[in-house]
Amino acid sequence: AMQLLAVIADVNILVGEEVRGTVGLKIENVPWNVAFKTILDMKTLAHDMDASNSIVRVHTPDKLKLQEEFKAEREEVRKKKQLSTLETKPIIAELFKLFYISPEQAKQTLEDLYTTQSAEGATMSNIKITVENTTRSIIVRGNKEELDVVDAVIRKIDIKTKQVLIEAFIVEATSDFQKALGSRIGAMAKQERGNKTQTISGITDGGNAATTAGGVALGAAAGTIAGNAITGGTAGIGILKQMGARALKLEIEALQSLGKTNIVSSPSVFTLNNQEAKITQGTQIAYQTTEEGTTSTSFKEAALSLTVTPSIIGDGHVLLDIKVNNDSAVEVAGSDEPGIKTNEITTKLLIEHEDIVVIGGIKIHNATDSRTKTPGIGNVPVVGNLFKGKTNKDKLEEMLVFLSARVID
Repeated sequence: AMQLLAVIADVNILVGEEVRGTVGLKIENVPWNVAFKTILDMKTLAHDMDASNSIVRVHTPDKLKLQEEFKAEREEVRKKKQLSTLETKPIIAELFKLFYISPEQAKQTLEDLYTTQSAEGATMSNIKITVENTTRSIIVRGNKEELDVVDAVIRKIDIKTKQVLIEAFIVEATSDFQKALGSRIGAMAKQERGNKTQTISGITDGGNAATTAGGVALGAAAGTIAGNAITGGTAGIGILKQMGARALKLEIEALQSLGKTNIVSSPSVFTLNNQEAKITQGTQIAYQTTEEGTTSTSFKEAALSLTVTPSIIGDGHVLLDIKVNNDSAVEVAGSDEPGIKTNEITTKLLIEHEDIVVIGGIKIHNATDSRTKTPGIGNVPVVGNLFKGKTNKDKLEEMLVFLSARVID
């Protein structure tokens, strides 16, 4: 039966000498492995399969158990022999000087590399790592082969990291700010078809249409936009290319003088690649609370904060993880504790080196109703109306954040 199954399944079936007896069977339309296991069950036999070599061994359960125990014992002896060989190798110590990463970071990386997980838990190899903060070094103890691997790893991870200069302008803009800024930023495109040339251009410093790309100015003189040749600027701004942060600052300041925007803050910060940078500007609002007859003073923060984590991509782009908060204190009716009005933008962006990206979407609605009158005469019927004043203001603004990332080698 076993020989027949071996031919049908195209495998090698080895039967132990302790297996005896015959089996009578008639099987139709049954897979060979099902028939094989059925025969083993009938004779209370066990098998072990080596799938990679197409070998199946058939034995009695006791015989197969003895073989498996013997193989496990041999494997344990082999492991102990290998461990003994490693322990007999000379143990040496070497000091590795670090320049760009901290000793704690290097130690953590190497321990993760040499730690193995098993059923009993995490186990560490024979190397021992000691942090030496005074000399900004680590001391590694182990055999020569292990120290060679440590040296190679440190050479790869202890490298100079690029820095990123983050420049930001946080503004509160009126509804027509984007159109005004779009009309101030010049551009030029030239298209030739046959003997005809079509040019769409910005303006020069003199206010005329530019004839070359180099002649395009950023806008008219600071403080004016009426003389610009470009009209109907777009209302949407996403990424400004080929425009430096200094030039953008001049244009925003010019628009601020026209009352179209208010520069809330313009922070700049250097940070390492993949390291978080945070700038906070604000106040701590003090308030008093009373509990069980004891009065204490607590504080709440109302601040403008910018948190950025840049990641330099190999193709020249910079991935920015951004969070902007512009919080302010507001009174809460019936409570001594102030409330915090939160304006927050959290996003991730991918931009090119030195491009300027604009993010927004937070609308700020300010509605005011003020009344004035001259004391005394303002209360006189009919005539008093001449000495009264009423002003209603309804202004919708949007918080915009201009961000530029410049990679510094």
